[in-house]
Amino acid sequence: MLRRLGVSQETIEEMDAQGSGTEMDERDGAALAFAEAMTLHPRAVPEEVWRGMNACYDEGEIVEIAAIVAVFNGFNRFNDALEVEVTP
Repeated sequence: MLRRLGVSQETIEEMDAQGSGTEMDERDGAALAFAEAMTLHPRAVPEEVWRGMNACYDEGEIVEIAAIVAVFNGFNRFNDALEVEVTP
């Protein structure tokens, strides 16, 4: 799906390798860490993740990123509840 949205294969591979030595842009890394934390533990986003977000984004950008993550998490829950099949 990311490829259809115009994300390069290199960026996808960097996202897959996050934490295994591959470095991505500081802003993208902070947003990815925040999205992952918000998805897995929404009531317990680690302080270091917040520090990364505050270092890279202003308050409005953080709210926008959080809203986007929340919407996509909602789509995923909706699709899971209705057992929507994902097509590649």
